[in-house]
Amino acid sequence: MESAWIPRILKPDYSWPHPIRSLISTITPPVPAGAPHEVDRSNISGGSSRDANGSCCRNVPKFLNCGKHIGDPSNRVFSILMTRLPGISLINSRDPFDPDIEGPWIHELKLCLDSMRQWRISPPYDQNCICSVLGTAIRSTRVPNHAMGPFPSEKEFTQYLLSTASDLGFQSRAEYDEVWVRAERIDQRPHRVTFTQGDFKAHNILVDDDGHLSGFLDWESGGWCPEYWEFTTAMRFGRYTWWYQVCMWMGGDQFLEELDVDIAVNLLTVDSYIGIFVPTPPKTMAR
Repeated sequence: MESAWIPRILKPDYSWPHPIRSLISTITPPVPAGAPHEVDRSNISGGSSRDANGSCCRNVPKFLNCGKHIGDPSNRVFSILMTRLPGISLINSRDPFDPDIEGPWIHELKLCLDSMRQWRISPPYDQNCICSVLGTAIRSTRVPNHAMGPFPSEKEFTQYLLSTASDLGFQSRAEYDEVWVRAERIDQRPHRVTFTQGDFKAHNILVDDDGHLSGFLDWESGGWCPEYWEFTTAMRFGRYTWWYQVCMWMGGDQFLEELDVDIAVNLLTVDSYIGIFVPTPPKTMAR
């Protein structure tokens, strides 16, 4: 029988009350005190991303703790403990998107996204640095071995991405060359470095019964990236779906050229993140 002495707040099914809505800060929040800078792990960086964003947007889980699974036979090495938020996840579909008939969550999410994209990376890191909130590697399921960097600038960031290109998924050399020509346009114009959630998908957004934004989840890929990265990462697949249209409305329509380029980059580099990749001088890339 369940013990009556266990406070509800300590039970795994406890959801934290919906936070009081307030103005969203456009000033970069500090990295949470006590964050272990020397540990380069996605759960630590993701936790710091959550807390940094949570101090401003108030709709993200609060990072409480993390720990190793000693001798766990499964693939899990770390687990994180965080607060549980109310609401249900959004689901992508083929439905048309109309912001006028959506609930207030759509405007609240845009306010949160717009605000954090105004943040600027804090010293000692340079304004052009591509890195996590701790100044370490960017972690994402779409980059080589799921982690890369940090990089001093966008140029080094894109050069490393392209250095992992592979022709394994192409039917011919001509097809590969055509995609390569599209991909190398990635350096044609510079971009601002903005704070990026990194996994801007429908299932990471929680909405409550009143249609308000109640949760913004999964910050493991959060960090400082080129301004297009948030949108092109979310829009590479599922073109013209409901969530694709949401991303367009949120600001993705400003980066359609970058989207075409990033799709090409993804076609070239997909083998580097779906399998085991060891960086070597790219012989097929010499031009």
